[in-house]
Amino acid sequence: MDDRALTAELRDLGASLEVHGPDPAAVAVAVLDRIATEEAAPAARVPRRRLRARLAAVAVALLVALVLTPPVRAAVGEWLGFGGVVVRPGPSQPSASAPPTASGLTLAQARELVAFEPLQPARLGPPTGVEVSADARLLTMTWGDGAGTVRLDQFDGEPSPMFVKTALLGETAVSIPVGDTTVWWFSEPHDLRMLDGDGREQAHLTRVAGPTLVWVVDGVSLRLEGMDRDESLAVAASTLGTD
Repeated sequence: MDDRALTAELRDLGASLEVHGPDPAAVAVAVLDRIATEEAAPAARVPRRRLRARLAAVAVALLVALVLTPPVRAAVGEWLGFGGVVVRPGPSQPSASAPPTASGLTLAQARELVAFEPLQPARLGPPTGVEVSADARLLTMTWGDGAGTVRLDQFDGEPSPMFVKTALLGETAVSIPVGDTTVWWFSEPHDLRMLDGDGREQAHLTRVAGPTLVWVVDGVSLRLEGMDRDESLAVAASTLGTD
């Protein structure tokens, strides 16, 4: 059994477990009360080392409570990472500029540089721009320019993620079934950070991205930016053979 199959089985098992954890809202209130009490205590009564230890214990208790709560437990895998994209909880942004265009390579040249077989969605036609990142982990195709730019990033999300997005699961980031798989739609402009092979954020590549669809085909992660929800889903369905 490969890693992806094992991960899928463990996720299904976790979602089916009948574990009755405490109410997360009540736990959160108790944690905040506990922290406020500890911070208000005089230094002479609560040494700094003991205070840190107590706060650490409370944080662990809160994490355990949340993980054992069924709705959170079922979604925790998607929060930690989906298709090489890590999602952090956070607010959306008011607006986003058009995605950057790619240039410099033909698709044939780009294909020789990456360690995976890139997809060219027939619905989008031949790309007008193609490039590969310096570390050869990311292949980007773009169509058009200016405000109408459509950008498709492709990469292998293993062994480390490529992007960090800021969104709220179930609100600005929602899962949508497409055939036998699941895709993720990020409906609002959001912070997008790129990671290097060691998982470090590349500050010079941070930007605000527009609405984006993320999905996986045969181990290759794809993120499509610059199209509306229905158009993006149609492109994804065409690559998954469900259109």
